[in-house]
Amino acid sequence: MLDQNNNIVAIDNNAEHLKVLAGKFWNQGVGCRPLEYDAFFSEPLSGVRICFFDINLDDVADVDAHKSKVFTTLASAIKAYISLENGPYALIFWTDKGNVVEEFKAFVSERYKDDFPIPYWVSFIDKDEFIGSDEGLWQKLQDVFSDKTISFLFDFESRTRNAVAETVNQLYEALPLNTWESPDEFRLAFDKSLSSIAVKALGFSHAKANPERGVLEGLSPVISHYILTGESEHTTWVQALETLRTATRIADVSFPDKSIQRKLNSTFHIDNAVTSAAARGAVIQLDKEQFNLIHEQPYEAWFSDLVPISHAPTRRQSRNRSTLVAIEVSASCDYSNDKKRTPKYLLGVIIPPVDISRDDSNRQPDNSAELGVFHFDGNEIHIWVNLNFVINSLPEELSPELKFGLKKEIMDYVGNRYANHVSRIGITSF
Repeated sequence: MLDQNNNIVAIDNNAEHLKVLAGKFWNQGVGCRPLEYDAFFSEPLSGVRICFFDINLDDVADVDAHKSKVFTTLASAIKAYISLENGPYALIFWTDKGNVVEEFKAFVSERYKDDFPIPYWVSFIDKDEFIGSDEGLWQKLQDVFSDKTISFLFDFESRTRNAVAETVNQLYEALPLNTWESPDEFRLAFDKSLSSIAVKALGFSHAKANPERGVLEGLSPVISHYILTGESEHTTWVQALETLRTATRIADVSFPDKSIQRKLNSTFHIDNAVTSAAARGAVIQLDKEQFNLIHEQPYEAWFSDLVPISHAPTRRQSRNRSTLVAIEVSASCDYSNDKKRTPKYLLGVIIPPVDISRDDSNRQPDNSAELGVFHFDGNEIHIWVNLNFVINSLPEELSPELKFGLKKEIMDYVGNRYANHVSRIGITSF
């Protein structure tokens, strides 16, 4: 319930040196978690944004003569203290051996590849300047925080925390206050109000099964509002987003490469928390060898109509590597209210990413919907949906396998495309 704050941590084998560094943060009302170095530390930290590390953790008398030993201990310590899932962090060496920082970076780069929490920025502060007299140390630390990426990360996370706090404050103001005579009045109103919010957001049955998600989904528009309108250091964002600041046209702003965009597509749109094949947005895999149980058209022809690839070898390769899927597209209100229903599925395919030429795009039929390219289970996947093929149940012979779920925003897009497609006027007289 009470989480440790690991935003700023400091690791040193000298407790007095730790106290000098951490004390400067404490005096300013800023949290800093000091950790005296333990060679057997076995609970890697998450949520670290700035990590201060001494270099000579074994107190080797002559570091320059024993660099390999010092570097090995330090690298092992960083791996032990910082989780691989930690996220972005700056590594600031709090050391009297700043002259070996570049050599340590080369040492780690050569010996550690995928199993090391790599910082996005490395610098150092010479502790010898401040041990005995810490005058000027806070200014030195402020110089660290002036880095535009560090400033952005701290401002962004602070803004989200403040948004949650303001949401709680608004709830508090809307509810009756306690009185000395009725000390439980607020708690009872709090309980009933949040329960109602959960039901309004997810529907009664789903809120009963997952009250936490119901409350969070119900409050997310309020939290989002306060994130967008909360106070922030405007210049921090302007400086951090240099690409946007200097751009003169939309073509100047793009992702560094396609793989990043595809991973972010997954972050925004894929929901790995879906556990039921009947849940709205569930993507299930079907046996394409038994496609004839669903439709009379051969799979090969159906695939060619769905994915507009005119180059025959590419089309054949994509079809052979394709996965037949179905996406549950029941009305969101029916799903939320847990109404008795037969799940409704749109048929589609998952294929390896393929670039669709302008000519091929022009021949894409109205019933073909490209959902995009995503990163899932270590692979990049391209999802296509056929808006003409809807089934209300699945033959048991197909043995459907749940792959993942699609989140609300992209399901709203699919639902809108499907509704527009089936309600088009077409030919009304002969």
